[in-house]
Amino acid sequence: MLSDTVFEKTHQRPATLVLLLRGIAKGESSARLSRELGIGRKRVMELRHTIQNNLYETLPTAVMDGQTFEADEVYQNAGKKGTPHFDPNDPPRYRANKARGRGTYDNDRPPIIGVICRETGEYRYWVVEHADKATSRQIIQASILPDGTLLFTDEATNYIQ
Repeated sequence: MLSDTVFEKTHQRPATLVLLLRGIAKGESSARLSRELGIGRKRVMELRHTIQNNLYETLPTAVMDGQTFEADEVYQNAGKKGTPHFDPNDPPRYRANKARGRGTYDNDRPPIIGVICRETGEYRYWVVEHADKATSRQIIQASILPDGTLLFTDEATNYIQ
């Protein structure tokens, strides 16, 4: 069942692998996943690195097909709202969840830049440290052909030529 996948020869039950993937997607620490799944921390780290390496190796690198595209960015709150913090000697750090404006990795609001082709429906997303002009241009230039294409944006300064 797991042949020809990244999980081949992992000797883990499929249910455990699904819970591991869910934990990684939620940003859970390897130590916590280790405790919850009953797997050694070192083994969880090995599985996590195998999964991450596989994701990076299989990222699409070809230019997207189509001639009409849309690009936009969103800033995802990464802080854990509602999690009680009981240690008075270690107060929680300020989260940027209430801050106005653009987010960054540094203020726990990492930008996610998306590009979608209006004809084919193909889409790609990148989680980046900053959604500045240089980063946005690099993503756009690597994703779509410069000649004969239309790019629709929200006219944010990071997309202006």
